[in-house]
Amino acid sequence: MKKIRLLPLFSVAAGVVLVATGCDGAEDGPATTGEGTQTQVAPETTSPSPGATSPGAASASPGQTSPAAGAATGTPPTGDSNGRAAVETAVTAVPGSAAVDVDYSDDRQGWEVELISGGTEHEVLVLADGSEVLDQRDKGPADEEDRLAIESATVSLSEAIQTAQQAAAGDLEEASLEDEGDKPVWEVEIRAEGGGLTEVVIDAVSGEQIR
Repeated sequence: MKKIRLLPLFSVAAGVVLVATGCDGAEDGPATTGEGTQTQVAPETTSPSPGATSPGAASASPGQTSPAAGAATGTPPTGDSNGRAAVETAVTAVPGSAAVDVDYSDDRQGWEVELISGGTEHEVLVLADGSEVLDQRDKGPADEEDRLAIESATVSLSEAIQTAQQAAAGDLEEASLEDEGDKPVWEVEIRAEGGGLTEVVIDAVSGEQIR
């Protein structure tokens, strides 16, 4: 009868341990070569350029315009004091002068103020809000009648405008020194909010409203 040889139990157990150890090393450890362990390198990433922005960051909102884009031109801003302020600004710009006429120019977008100083006529263009001189020039010798009229007047153009706007509410359209019945008068046109014009005539000597 043939005898069956049994491997010692400790030999079998040792073999099982070696096989298990080899499997774990293959799964968890780095791949090896004959020259040593290979180093694992993380995937390369690219960072955005310092000044880069998203595609939509620089685009303006649809319909957006600059504040000045819709500004109205050719029309003086509303407000009772614009014409008076323009006259006072012009008088300050020409020392020793007296204003004899003021009118708003749509073409030049400002108040045209005519003044007389020392027998010379001056024209000063003032910003629509009456705050700043835009242009200034001498027009030569003043008209003799205008010179005599302004010399006899005791009420200034600015005062006449104020009186006219107290009599007729609205914005100044134009004003000028005229001669009526051999006496100087201020003719002031006031435009009401509805668009109608009212002419107020003021005595340039007494300051009284004639009509």
